[in-house]
Amino acid sequence: MDGIAEDATLIFHKFRYPVNNVSARMHQRPLESDAATMDSVVLEIAANGMLGSRPVQGSGWIRDPGPNLELDFHVDVQDIPLDGRFRDALDEKGRKVIDSLNISGLGSAKVECRREPGPDQPTDIQLFTTVRDGSVRFSKFPYDITGLSGELSYDSQAKYWRFANLHGWHDKGELHAGGSFRGLPEPGTLQLSITAENANLDSDLFNALNPSSRKLWTMLQPEGLVSLTTKIDWTNAPGQIPVIELQNVRI
Repeated sequence: MDGIAEDATLIFHKFRYPVNNVSARMHQRPLESDAATMDSVVLEIAANGMLGSRPVQGSGWIRDPGPNLELDFHVDVQDIPLDGRFRDALDEKGRKVIDSLNISGLGSAKVECRREPGPDQPTDIQLFTTVRDGSVRFSKFPYDITGLSGELSYDSQAKYWRFANLHGWHDKGELHAGGSFRGLPEPGTLQLSITAENANLDSDLFNALNPSSRKLWTMLQPEGLVSLTTKIDWTNAPGQIPVIELQNVRI
């Protein structure tokens, strides 16, 4: 069996960003015997379409179409804007992570979707994204980083976000960062490490610090440039204040 779809629209329930102008081809693998049952039916799918203004490609297979469906599917998209539309397509917990980081830019993503056979099985997602021309401003440490590049990954089963090889700038200060958000056990914890080289000791940095660090700053009245590492630990619960630790401070 072969099938073709043209000019279709798709919305995946785990990432509700409409894919428009979809062109897809479906091919059924030959059955192993005349007595084959539905769990022997495998449909191969190849598709392309538009995710907003960006082309997207997908390929994979489904076995046993119906409530016991088994699925393995791969999606690639280049330079999708990490904007409000992207944020709104995520589930509630994903939106909270994006909101806490205030991240923007362009993301090129590879998505692996897997559903094990059986009724009421979840569809697990592995997301791998590279970011460029971005910015980030963590709500609990509001220090703007621009010219952002780096890598983000997400595991829906573990509710785990990982941020790696982040690089950017604040004025003339160069910054490197990495960390993770662990959604399990709930309510989830965020850990970030930000290393700054030759950052200005100015009001932007002062205002990003917690009250105890600002009190020490006021006592010392530092000036000039600083290189330091900032460690941030935060529990995602109402009223929780992040623990911010300054390390390797060099003025």
